[in-house]
Formats: sequence, structure tokens, C-alpha cells
Amino acid sequence: MLCAMGGGGLVDEVVRACEHVHHSPNLFAAPQCLGYRNEHGKATTELCLPSFSTIVKKLKRVVKATGAASVFVASDSDHLIPELSKELRKMKVSVHKHEPADPHVDLAILGRSKHYIGNCVSSFSAFAKRERDAAGFPSSFWAFPLEKEKSAKQSASATRHIEL
Repeated sequence: MLCAMGGGGLVDEVVRACEHVHHSPNLFAAPQCLGYRNEHGKATTELCLPSFSTIVKKLKRVVKATGAASVFVASDSDHLIPELSKELRKMKVSVHKHEPADPHVDLAILGRSKHYIGNCVSSFSAFAKRERDAAGFPSSFWAFPLEKEKSAKQSASATRHIEL
């Protein structure tokens, strides 16, 4: 059983793009979550560039719900393999990436996994999501559905953002 996660973007480019998310609510593929008129909420930095804590929280929920024994990570930046392996060790879940890097192979795996977690803003995630929708496979997104506004203290403590 496999749970896959992805949503490309070179880290520096994504960080710069996500700085504009409040002024560009339909940034890249954001409408796949938020709708073209933001009927499902407004884009946030966390939605665009989820923190490590958001990634781990969502990943653990999906792994538990699906009974996944492994996680595949698709990224063109830091795959976080050691960090995610440490977080999922108690659940006896292994974490993997494809070597050598090949976005076509990544998309094939993402399209066929038991569950896919993507990035709302990522065009790469949108490709995987459309394939999965056509096949009737389940998918979800980091930091979506949007949670109620966090307190300033919680927001300040979640400063490490990762693009997967």
C-alpha cells in the first residue's frame, strides 16, 4: 500500500511566488482547491508553501486512514526523506523517492498510488490530481480544507516551510 505526496517547484522560485499569494488568489493552480472565484477560501502562505508540521500532520492522518506501509515523495527540491522517515518510524512506514529524478515516473507513481497528497498551488500537483480524478482515485491537499485562522503565536512558531 502506498501513499504518495508531491507538488513540484524549485524552492527559491516557489518561495518568491508564494510571497504574492495574498495579491494573486488564483496563483498557478490554486483554483483546483479554492475555485476560480475563491468560493472555497482564500489562498494563504501555508496553502502555497506548507510548513513541515503541516506536512507531517496531514501525512500521518492519511497513512493511518489508508493503512499505507510506504510513502513516495515527488519533489524537485528537498525530498525530506530522513526527516519524514524519522516522523513515520513509529508507524512502521518507509519513505521513498525515485532515483534518478524523473518527473514522468513521479507522475506515473502519483497517478496510481492508494492516496495522493498534493499542493493546491502546484501545476505539477494539478496534473497528478486530474489523472487521479479521471480514474476515481482519492486525493487531498496540504493545508486544505483551510483551517480557521491560527493565533499569531501558532503562526510564528511554524516558520519552516517546505515545497514537496
